[in-house]
Amino acid sequence: MMTDLQSFSQDSRRNISLHLDIETVFFAILFLGFCSVFTGLKVAEVASIDLTPFDLACLVTAPVLITSMLLKARVPYSHGFMLFVSFLLLSSVLAFAISFRNGLRELVQAIELILFAAILIYYRGRINWDVLVKWFLFVAFIIMVYNIWWHISNGFWVGWKRLNEPKLLFTYAVPALFALLLMRKREAGLGDYIILIGIAVLLLFSGERKAQLALLLQMFLLFLGGFLRVGVVLGAGAVIAPLSIYFISTDSYLQHQLLSVLNIRDAFDFSLIDIASGQTELTQSNAQRVFSKIVSAELIRDNSFLGVGTNGYEIYVKSQYEGLPIFLLLGIHNEFQRILVENGYVGLALYCIPWLRSLAFLVLISSRRLVRPALIGSMFYVACFFQCFFESSGLEAYLAFLVVAILPELIKSGMRPLQRGVLGSP
Repeated sequence: MMTDLQSFSQDSRRNISLHLDIETVFFAILFLGFCSVFTGLKVAEVASIDLTPFDLACLVTAPVLITSMLLKARVPYSHGFMLFVSFLLLSSVLAFAISFRNGLRELVQAIELILFAAILIYYRGRINWDVLVKWFLFVAFIIMVYNIWWHISNGFWVGWKRLNEPKLLFTYAVPALFALLLMRKREAGLGDYIILIGIAVLLLFSGERKAQLALLLQMFLLFLGGFLRVGVVLGAGAVIAPLSIYFISTDSYLQHQLLSVLNIRDAFDFSLIDIASGQTELTQSNAQRVFSKIVSAELIRDNSFLGVGTNGYEIYVKSQYEGLPIFLLLGIHNEFQRILVENGYVGLALYCIPWLRSLAFLVLISSRRLVRPALIGSMFYVACFFQCFFESSGLEAYLAFLVVAILPELIKSGMRPLQRGVLGSP
């Protein structure tokens, strides 16, 4: 009897001939548009809204691909898709509470994301995830090399997160790499442990704390799943730990980053006056998080049911606290908190249901001894959770939520025989 690893990986490389068609070309364009999200590129500005390559890719490909679905009398549907749509529609409606322009902007973005989600749901059974992950990692490698080069060339030998979009790959490229390894191997080999050490060093120098925390949890899950051996990792840790301690002790930025993680609980002992006066030793990001939690508590108390309206928090703090440092007046760096503030308990419930559904699904298939698919899904779930829990709102946060919302459907499709190439026959 085939094991779950063989079913998940060997079947996915089944050799089925593929004829290049218009759908494949348009899907490739959409894939490149998705990858462009991590570059931060803007191609135009329309009505004070930045137009990105992802927007253009959706605009060009979605009508053709959606029309192809309808001509075949097939409508994309799944429970995760409908939950995703429900939240986006509520968020868009509540955006009109701020202004018509704000609501229109959110509605256009919601329609774009719904079309993208519909395409993923419809084509999920034809996607060769093995090939797609390889191409994503190739593009991610190029972007990360540029990101690191840009920082070093500008005198930043550590802390490679000053380019907002490229730094996301420190969080998202790692689960993609783990997924590729899990699809191919039952247990990590020497080369895989070397890769793991390289990832740990890279994230240490990047200073991207959410990616570091995600890696720790991902490694723990890989232990539980039997992919990593505790003894080997502890041995490798004993070798690289002294080097890590040395680099941290000689670099003030790395020291500051480490202390900001260890002292995060102490940060919440400060009052709004302490934060506003700047009489704390907090990093700017931690100070902003504490400030947003204090202000959020007031807004939640007064607007608990449907919130203050999508994008309302940032507008509120900039009008009520305009004399404070600008870094305190940024958007909330936690999607769960932002949604509670801006969309109330109703919005938070709609947002959390997909997270709980996907988590329950991963636990269920793991209990049924489908450990490898559960591990692959968990790698992405962890990355998306840490990104949404510690980062501000934006297209990237919505895409992470989309991945979580339809994660059960994507995992199920990955457990079926897949075709060679990006797309195969339906």
